[in-house]
This record gives sequence, structure tokens and C-alpha cells, in this order.
Amino acid sequence: MRLRSRWFPSFASRLVPRVLHIRTAGKQLSMIREVLKQRLASPPEKRQGDFLDHVIQDMNSQDFLIEDFVVQLFFGLLCVSFDTISTMTTLTFKLLDENPDVLQELIVEHEAILKKREKVDSSITWNEYKSMSFTLQVINEVLRVGNMTPGLFRRTLVDIQVNGYTIPAGWPIMIATSALHLNSEIFNDPLAFNPWRWKDRKSNEMSKNFMPFGEGMKQCAGSLNTLMVCLDGVDLGS
Repeated sequence: MRLRSRWFPSFASRLVPRVLHIRTAGKQLSMIREVLKQRLASPPEKRQGDFLDHVIQDMNSQDFLIEDFVVQLFFGLLCVSFDTISTMTTLTFKLLDENPDVLQELIVEHEAILKKREKVDSSITWNEYKSMSFTLQVINEVLRVGNMTPGLFRRTLVDIQVNGYTIPAGWPIMIATSALHLNSEIFNDPLAFNPWRWKDRKSNEMSKNFMPFGEGMKQCAGSLNTLMVCLDGVDLGS
């Protein structure tokens, strides 16, 4: 009896939050499913042209894009991006406010793009995206300084020698990206917010020393989504 009185509160304290999380997830999935059904039932001319509408359009040509898959897709995006993207967006505005020279350079670049637009109210095109060289430098620098995730978890496939130590094959390791991105031997004055440092960087050098989304087969699946959200956030012409 005494053992049960000690065991049950501990078990309940672990079980109740998990049950609440499951119920919350169920409500969120139901909300997403309801929005999806409303969009599917609405005529094309009344749709908003957002990511969900693009997915709905692809549902007609891609067999794997069934209703359940789309619901789980958006639920997953909400779970994995609400913290990192919001933090990065907040940090971007903070750094732009503290560095007016960077903000001014962004304004110049975006105003030049707006002058070339045929339709001022149109969204960003692919050609405009490719021409936003300084904007992409700013995003890279925010990713480097911010380090939104604490590290990358990997498993060694072979024995690795590091500074005289051997990491055996099969061991789990964590790559501290902040230690890499803030390394003064790689980035000059690493604590300074300097988007211009990316202007003359070679692609192979960047790939070795810059990995905000990881590398290889385990690279973050939402990296392009994150870049587009951040690009939209610093699009001063929108």
C-alpha cells in the first residue's frame, strides 16, 4: 500500500500531461482538417493563393497528397517551426533596428526591385528572389548569429580521430553549430552582425563552415520554407 502511494502520484504526474498533449494535438488536427475541407469546397477564384492553396492544387496531380497526409503535413510544420521561425523573425527585426546601415542597404535593394515591377502589388517572383543578393546575405548572417537550434545530432559510421581522441563507430555525437558559426578562426569578428561578410564567400567554404539546417541526408526538410518566411519578413516593399 505504501509503495503504491508513492508510485501512483509519480505515474499520474507523467501520464496526465501526456494525455493533455494528445487531446490538444487532436483538437489541432481537427481544426486543420476543417480549414482544409473549407478550402476544398470553395471555388478557385475565392482562394487566397497561400501555401495551403498550392498544396490543394497539387492534390489533383500527386497521388500521395491525400487529405490525411496534408493534415499531418501542416500539423508537423506548425510543431517544428513555431519556435524557430518566430525567434528568427524577432531577431531579424532586432538586428536591423540596431544596424541602420544594414537596413538602409536593404531598402535600396528592395526599392530597386519595386521600380522594375510591372505590377506593384504582386508578390515576390523567382527572378526577384534571385536578385536579392544583399537580402540573402542578411538572412545568412541572422542564421549564423542566431543559431536557432542548440546542435545537430548524428551517429558516427566509422572511427573518427579528433585532437588525439577516438570517437568509435556507432557513437551518438552532437555538433554544436554555435561553436562553428562563432569561431573567430573562420569568421572574422564573429559576434559582429556583418552581412557583407557573405559577399565574397565561396560556396564550398560556406558549406563546410555554415550549417544552420544541418548537412547531408538529414538536412532540415523545412529549410526552404524557413528561408521564404524570413525573406517575406524582410521584404520591405510588401
